[in-house]
This record gives sequence, structure tokens and C-alpha cells, in this order.
Amino acid sequence: MMVSWKKLECEVCKWGLPKKMKINNKVVELVSLKRPDGPYIIAQSTSKATKTSERSMYILNFGSNETIKLGRGHQC
Repeated sequence: MMVSWKKLECEVCKWGLPKKMKINNKVVELVSLKRPDGPYIIAQSTSKATKTSERSMYILNFGSNETIKLGRGHQC
């Protein structure tokens, strides 16, 4: 599974938003991901080529019997 989002900012004033906020003495994450059951790896990728940085997270689940190859080649 891949999750992608742009910089966390206000749509009106473009002020940067925090990743976490405290509301009524409870910490709330603005971006939350459902984590799979069993073994997994989360890999994060960032791109600063554009004015607004974009982040991507890849959630690799090892619960199935599929082969997972990591790398930069076309077969990965």
C-alpha cells in the first residue's frame, strides 16, 4: 500500500500545520495510518524538487507469501 500527501498547510493562509495537536489534553495526529497485523516495514520518501514538498509512505506487509524486492531496479 502507498500513501501520498503534500505539505501539511492551511489551504487559506498557507501556514504550516503540525503533525500532532493537543486537544482537550489528548494528542491527536493529523495524519494517521492503519498499521497491518503481523510483520511490516514503513518506508518514507520525500521530494523537494517542487516548491511544495510531497511525502510518500510505503507500507510493506510481510503477512502474505509474496516475494518483496527492495531496490532501484525495474524488477523491484
